[in-house]
Amino acid sequence: HDLNLVADFADTVAVLYQGELVEMGSVESIFKQAQHPYTKALLACRPALYSKGDPLPTVADFLSPGSPTKTIAPRHEQMLETSAEPLLQISNLYVWYPTKYNLLGKPIEHYKAVNEVSFEVLNGETLGLVGESGCGKSTLGRALLGLIKTNGGQIMYGDTDLTKCDRRSWQLLRKEMQLIFQDPYASLNPSIPIGEAIAEPLAVHKIYPTAKARKEAVINLLEKVQLKAAHYDRYPHQFSGGQRQRIVIARALALQPSFVVCDESVSALDVSVQAQVLNLLNELKESFGFTAIFISHDLSVVRYISDRIMVMQKGKIVESGLSSQVYSHPQSAYTQQLIAAIPKGIVA
Repeated sequence: HDLNLVADFADTVAVLYQGELVEMGSVESIFKQAQHPYTKALLACRPALYSKGDPLPTVADFLSPGSPTKTIAPRHEQMLETSAEPLLQISNLYVWYPTKYNLLGKPIEHYKAVNEVSFEVLNGETLGLVGESGCGKSTLGRALLGLIKTNGGQIMYGDTDLTKCDRRSWQLLRKEMQLIFQDPYASLNPSIPIGEAIAEPLAVHKIYPTAKARKEAVINLLEKVQLKAAHYDRYPHQFSGGQRQRIVIARALALQPSFVVCDESVSALDVSVQAQVLNLLNELKESFGFTAIFISHDLSVVRYISDRIMVMQKGKIVESGLSSQVYSHPQSAYTQQLIAAIPKGIVA
């Protein structure tokens, strides 16, 4: 579903829509002179074509009668206020996994997944975290949420050092911090209706006094993620991949957290559904006011949705800055290599 990758490697492109071949031709003709509205929509949905704050066009914009060629008015890139206070302050954090032991069972060699990392997450921002597979992105995200044990350093959330929190403390903090998983197929229990899955954290944290009140809150959430009240009693297998990701997002936001980690949240989606979910995340962030870390290996997506970007390599932060600056003027050799490796595709 990576159109730029297709453009770089294919000679001929065939476009399928709802099981039918709707367009076929050379890469040049498809990318520069697409004829079918669906093909035009796929090409227009790519985040690399837009700046932060611009709503992405969707397939519906092109297929709906009367708006087959909808365009997005350009807007100035929204910059994060430099006066924003830190929500999280991370100092010399490391997560090491033992890989070799001596005869006494003591670790003598380690895999340094996160290696003495220090940074701040500013209140209200979306901080992008990028790097190649295995660089420590997901490990760092999970460590911030207390899902992985750290070996040293500090994670300050206000006056609380999260690395020193016990299980009881984390139970109280859990409603403040949530994770949107990469795989909606694996993160939803197939035997539980999605309404009950979303209501579960509300029941655990005793947010509403009655089951009826919880159900009303869940239905409200479903509508906010552009699903319907009638979906409450349906099971995960009855939804598409994009709809399941919306369900996972609704569950993460049920407790109205102040901090959310989005771990590769759109990587499994095709470009048209990805555009819908990215638009939704932008809308929900404005509505709920949460701070986010957005983890991805796709720099064009991270550039689109993030205020700032951090680049990880072998467990360390090698570069950070405003997303537009890091993407346009990378300083580290590794960041330059990552950007150079992005399939460029063809722009009409």
